[in-house]
Amino acid sequence: MKRADRLRSVLEALSASGTIDVTGMAHEFGVSTATVRRDLQLLEDRRLLSRTHGGAVSNGVLSELPLRYRAHSTRRPSAASPPQPSASVRAAPSA
Repeated sequence: MKRADRLRSVLEALSASGTIDVTGMAHEFGVSTATVRRDLQLLEDRRLLSRTHGGAVSNGVLSELPLRYRAHSTRRPSAASPPQPSASVRAAPSA
């Protein structure tokens, strides 16, 4: 399971129950507990949850969790599409 899918699933589980545990998530995702802890740390850094001993709890704004996460995950610049010059930029006349 990819990291983005795990993060989305963690947020959905928090929305549903308000709390999750590291061991249960690791078993559900088929990853190590260390991987789940890193995922929870990332979400805590983004203020989407609060970590507890052995798990995490929601920060109380359950309806905003998935929306706030999607806003952070879609702001990556694409290397395939370089910035385009603005229409107001004109070439200098040659002398």
